[in-house]
Amino acid sequence: MSGRVTTNGCGRRRWRRCFLALLLAASLLAAGHLPLCAQDVDTPEPDARLEQKITLDVSSTKLADVCAKISEMTGVAVKAGESDREWRVSERLVTIHASDMRLGSLLDELSRLLGFRLSRAKKDGQFAYLFWQDRNSKNLEADLLNSQNAEAAERAADMRENTLSAARDALAMNESGALAERDKNPWLAYLGGTIPGRAYAALLGSIEKHAPIERDLMLRGKRATIDLANLPPEAAQFCRQMMEGGFIGAEIKKRDQQSVFQSVVPKRITVLGSEMMGEQSAGLIGFGGLVIVLGEAPGAEGQPAASDAIASPFGRGVPLAIMPLASTDSVMGKAFGRMLFAVDEGASMEDANKQLVTEFSNPAVFAEALARPSATAASLPNDPLWTREVDLGDVEFGAEMEQLLSGQNRGKSVSFSAISEALGKPVVAESFRSMMPVSLFLTPGKQPAYRLLVALEKAGYEWQMGAAALRVRPADWALQRSCEIPESFLKHYRDLLDKQQELTLDQIAAMTAALTDRQIQNNLLGDPDLSPAVASALASPFGGRDALRLYGSLAPAQKKALTTGAGLPFSSLDGKQWDLMSGILADYAGGVEIADGTVRLDTADPLKANRDKMPAMSQVQFAQFKIAVQVPDEEAARDIGISVMYPTKEQIKAIRDATKAAREQMEKARKEREKKSSEPSAQK
Repeated sequence: MSGRVTTNGCGRRRWRRCFLALLLAASLLAAGHLPLCAQDVDTPEPDARLEQKITLDVSSTKLADVCAKISEMTGVAVKAGESDREWRVSERLVTIHASDMRLGSLLDELSRLLGFRLSRAKKDGQFAYLFWQDRNSKNLEADLLNSQNAEAAERAADMRENTLSAARDALAMNESGALAERDKNPWLAYLGGTIPGRAYAALLGSIEKHAPIERDLMLRGKRATIDLANLPPEAAQFCRQMMEGGFIGAEIKKRDQQSVFQSVVPKRITVLGSEMMGEQSAGLIGFGGLVIVLGEAPGAEGQPAASDAIASPFGRGVPLAIMPLASTDSVMGKAFGRMLFAVDEGASMEDANKQLVTEFSNPAVFAEALARPSATAASLPNDPLWTREVDLGDVEFGAEMEQLLSGQNRGKSVSFSAISEALGKPVVAESFRSMMPVSLFLTPGKQPAYRLLVALEKAGYEWQMGAAALRVRPADWALQRSCEIPESFLKHYRDLLDKQQELTLDQIAAMTAALTDRQIQNNLLGDPDLSPAVASALASPFGGRDALRLYGSLAPAQKKALTTGAGLPFSSLDGKQWDLMSGILADYAGGVEIADGTVRLDTADPLKANRDKMPAMSQVQFAQFKIAVQVPDEEAARDIGISVMYPTKEQIKAIRDATKAAREQMEKARKEREKKSSEPSAQK
């Protein structure tokens, strides 16, 4: 018989029929429609050790540490992650409040909560257990990340759309009618009742009508730059009217610097989106970014002489006006409205900012601003499990809020512990350091059990009653996971900081190049150890991060060329590096043909001579990336300067000392409240 394979149509049809038959047989077998031989049935060998009861009370603790604790308590080997590289499993934070819970049930509930497999293998005659993430779980997480990103972006886009709609409504009102709304809706009143407010509303309308690409970027929370030359002539007049008030206008008047800015001409507008806080937060708090007007002196290619106090890296030019993209009916929008009225009426920025901080220090205001929709509150359950009355007792709920603001976890989740005790059920939860405390939405004392679910949902969690425990995780858990940074990465830079007492420009650049904006904004800048060393360089998403990423991506030879007089030519940049550079050029040069160019790094210290005389909190270092862009038919190159500011050892120490003092003050106030709350019961 020949071994040659033919490809005639009959053969193809036979192959398809055989393949379909095999596929059908496999499907039926998987579904249990075909009987298995007795010897193929695998009856799992029981492990009596899983029947033992365990009591565990941990908050925001790594799964690896929880597994180690379980192993120590029970003698059952439990591990998280197949290797040291599996940090996404081993470093998952969990909160567990369980009393006398069957060990097997606890492991099963954790597996279901986190979406991890729990496998076992015999070692030395006993079973060992392993949490790990398989391909299906990873694919589901990736798919959910896309959908949660889209949902967050849609909420934020709707909020910004409402902002544009409010601007149109404000312009339709007369000034006196708008001002009559000041107490009820201060942001709408400012937009419709003041000269700078109406000018800003009109500018938003001009962008909406004449700059469709930038409008869409703005709605999506992305950075955009708009040349006023591409808008109708009246847009420049709107920008000048915006300068008559607002945050920068107040600073100019305070410093009596009006003459410095009389010759400055508005040239472009920069829109900063939710890189500053993330889409998931923007849609909730009603604040979706900033609109900045930038100007130049006639004939100037760079920034005009101006006070360092108001210079900002928002793009080419000096900031002349800054206004928020805020929803008028949000707590944040109303707060901005009150602030702008205050500064226009003579209040200092310091006083206006203190008022904002005071306002949002009130837990009720904070809770209102950040509450998410609750499906349970919208449709109350009639299940006796949730309508029965529970008692949360006299728990001091403010502790978790203080933990969030201080960046510290004291290891006790007041809310989940109280919920567990009230329900008489174990609670297992996936935790993230940046989540809102559930305690913001709980009230002590007796109440229907469903109010606990309402509190969870308002804080951003979803819940499911499992066979043995209440499982709780953030509704946007995949999005939250995408913000996480490996502990080994953070430890590396913490060790460097401990050794050097500061981080070098090269180290900050390497850190920036390795992280996404989301990781920087939602995790790194909230790290109490590293934040003092990186916040000044990375807090603003505009310009500086791109320059640092470019610098961090350079090879040693490229870095060496960067510090020479000739600089590093654009032709030496690879594809990824050029993508970073072209993004910078689009922001700062925008719309010009580029024939050639170079980039240099200037680390000269302009403050060195006077640094010892400055307060420690103001002692910073500067690095300037100087970019020369050669445009065809122009003899001289166009110059762009991007300054990156990073702290000295002295400033880092000053920030840490101030933070420590604030934490001690918060702790002292907490203890005083606890003492006062215990006095009546002690007297009884």
